[in-house]
Amino acid sequence: MLEVVFDTNIWVNYFIKGQVEKLVLLVRENNLTVFSSERLIAELEEVLTYPHIAKYLSLPLEHYIAFHRNLRGDRRFVRLPRQPRPKR
Repeated sequence: MLEVVFDTNIWVNYFIKGQVEKLVLLVRENNLTVFSSERLIAELEEVLTYPHIAKYLSLPLEHYIAFHRNLRGDRRFVRLPRQPRPKR
């Protein structure tokens, strides 16, 4: 079993293309264990609200976050060290 953390860009790409089934197949067929963190979820929530991304989403934000949480499972949550965010 391979353990992975998908970057926010990976999640967003599958979500805006409406290909969540492909992501599930990728995880299952390759026997992947998906890890995440509160920081990644917060970033995903933020990015999914950007107007240039949100216009491609067909479901409410909560559905995408719930999918993310369900795919990785509760025992696959990691605590990442704090890192300063780059200034915009």
